[in-house]
Amino acid sequence: MRIYNDANILNLIEQIRDINHLIELHKLSNDDFMLNQYNARKNDFLKELVFELICLDINTDEIYLFVRRLITKIENNTPKTNIQTINQHLHFSIKELDNVTN
Repeated sequence: MRIYNDANILNLIEQIRDINHLIELHKLSNDDFMLNQYNARKNDFLKELVFELICLDINTDEIYLFVRRLITKIENNTPKTNIQTINQHLHFSIKELDNVTN
């Protein structure tokens, strides 16, 4: 029987709950700067959660669907960066990633 370590996931859930509370507080106070900071931190937590769920190596439709929903949420909440700027800092290209994963 495989034993799954979900302590990191439980910790992330608690951190996301806390950050959601702070986001709601700052929505009420119209503090856009802090709201943006908390939303950015929440995205970081969501990315960590995706990573942790994938690392669990639980192959179920429910996990896959949830990970897809999280990735969509992250995409919708993240400002887009210019691809040329990214390519200057990476040692690989998106095209190369696409080629090797096909």
